[in-house]
Amino acid sequence: METPVRVSFQGSTPSEALTALINEQVEGLERLYGRMTSCQVIVRVPDRHHRTGGLFAVNIHAVLP
Repeated sequence: METPVRVSFQGSTPSEALTALINEQVEGLERLYGRMTSCQVIVRVPDRHHRTGGLFAVNIHAVLP
């Protein structure tokens, strides 16, 4: 990849363990499609008053040629 993976957390403090797991998964994607140029992962943790069944919402923005 041309740029490092960007992982951001919204609604919680950053987790080193979750960031490491995300980086491992992105490496797997990169092995499948080696031409990925960048990847941004946003992890959203809603506050406990607005949860709708799930604990996390994860958005992945991968740039491919």
